Amino acid sequence: MAYLMVNPKSSWKIRFLGHVLQGREVWLNEGNLSLGEKGCDICIPLTINEKIILREQADSLFVDAGKARVRVNGRRFNPNKPLPSSGVLQVAGVAIAFGKTGL
Repeated sequence: MAYLMVNPKSSWKIRFLGHVLQGREVWLNEGNLSLGEKGCDICIPLTINEKIILREQADSLFVDAGKARVRVNGRRFNPNKPLPSSGVLQVAGVAIAFGKTGL
């Protein structure tokens, strides 16, 4: 299982800011967390036919949303770059606050 509600082993945490999981906090535990409708760690409806993958790599967090537009803190974001240490990610009809703990 790639996510935990407690006992984090990762320094990254996300919080859903709307949708069906509003307010729920999840720690990124094993380096990857997938969001979507089928075969994902967290099953939620998206506005795309793909999935969103959050991936921790070398102390940075990356997002893969296929062809969907990614916005971070209200601005378009290049998914080839790591996410900042905290902010709000908007993609495929989902808004997620993310942050690195222990800063």
